[in-house]
Amino acid sequence: LLLLSFHLGPLADAPSLLHFLSLASLPVKVKPPREDKKVSEESPRSTLASVRLAIKVLILVSILHAYEYSPRLHEYAILALYCVHMYLELELVLAICAVPASAALGLDLERQFDEPYLATSLQDFWGRRWNLMVSSILRSTVYDPVRRRLAPLVGSRPASLPATIAAFAVSGAMHEAIYYYITRARPTGEVTWFFVLHGICVAAEVAVK
Repeated sequence: LLLLSFHLGPLADAPSLLHFLSLASLPVKVKPPREDKKVSEESPRSTLASVRLAIKVLILVSILHAYEYSPRLHEYAILALYCVHMYLELELVLAICAVPASAALGLDLERQFDEPYLATSLQDFWGRRWNLMVSSILRSTVYDPVRRRLAPLVGSRPASLPATIAAFAVSGAMHEAIYYYITRARPTGEVTWFFVLHGICVAAEVAVK
């Protein structure tokens, strides 16, 4: 909605009210138009994606079954199961949310996750593989404006560092609010500081590179 107020973002280009409501209410992002050659290559990739999705469903079912043996498992093993469980459940839920928009509107939608377990760095994980729709929104609403404001003062590359931290701080505040509305527990700030810490680490990684 913030992007829309400046006539930017996906909502500004929605061709109809139904498209607008779908893009505004569902966690989906429409793919940009592609060349015919790339479209022809999409079929094998779609088949591979379906196979991967089926495998992930089986893994999730296995994890849910493994919880029955929690008393016999080491605490670190349980934490590892929780991490994989969270990723698989998020990806599957978001994929299911995209089905009605894709089927009803004929939209070609981008994937929400791009195999985050193959990430080679924090920057690769957060910027190119994990929850890509949120990354795109934060880039447009927080990262780019902060970087544009600071670039004339400190230069374009140094300005990217505080812009990165600002994007992670906003993401942390958003997650803190989400957890509050779900649990109604008083916010502790732990979630926000988790994301701020990752923002600092990603900024340090960018600076080193």
